[in-house]
Amino acid sequence: MDALRRQVTGHLKRPGFTLAVAHEGGAAVGFGYAFPCSADYWFGPDLVDRVPEGARTERLMGLCELAVQPDWQGRGIGTRLHAELIASIAPRWSPLLALPSQPARQGPVRTARLRVRGPVPQFSPRPGIRPVAPPTQRPLRRA
Repeated sequence: MDALRRQVTGHLKRPGFTLAVAHEGGAAVGFGYAFPCSADYWFGPDLVDRVPEGARTERLMGLCELAVQPDWQGRGIGTRLHAELIASIAPRWSPLLALPSQPARQGPVRTARLRVRGPVPQFSPRPGIRPVAPPTQRPLRRA
């Protein structure tokens, strides 16, 4: 929890920081946060050359956390939180890190029809996680 607190505190300083929270009966049941950033910041020098050119030059959203309480999962809450962040930040590109070991929890990937780029084994946001990094090959459509 301390690592998450430090991460969020650091990200709060980013211009355009946006937090979306889902509530039910006065309690938070899910949240997500993101901010506009450069591809260099998000992917780092070792990966930036592997992402599509548009993701390096057009508006990019860094989605840092998206979580829904276990009892509330499977109801579209994560998908709606993801959509709200995209609507608020209005990126052309939105990389999303998703655990390949939990396909049932990859709703935003399926719903947004993002193209999965494949595993990025040398990048791990937390120990033990091998995310799928899908910067979409097609720009996001604006509503």
